[in-house]
Amino acid sequence: MIISYAEENKVQICVSSLSLVTTNFICIERCKMPIEIFRNKINFLRDFIEICSVDNTDIYNSYDSLWKDFEDGVQYYSAKRTNADYIVTRNKKDFEENDIKAITLDETFNLLK
Repeated sequence: MIISYAEENKVQICVSSLSLVTTNFICIERCKMPIEIFRNKINFLRDFIEICSVDNTDIYNSYDSLWKDFEDGVQYYSAKRTNADYIVTRNKKDFEENDIKAITLDETFNLLK
């Protein structure tokens, strides 16, 4: 559903480079997905997602702001720099009290209906 909306230019999907690297590690190293399958999945998604960089300001802003979870802070500052409307996450409470609304995947589906 989300991919079809992106294909129709109804939504823009921005994935941080950090998320993509983490996904690669989990799929290939932890779940033992063959690299060819992972590459095929990324090749499919290339037309529908934008990979948003994580830069030194995202790193230093997260560090300086003393986020409880450093990685969440990096994700937040990367999203903020790219003017994201939402952060889609499994754990919304990690992003409470910020100016970018955190939503779950289910909430994303509900927004798109």
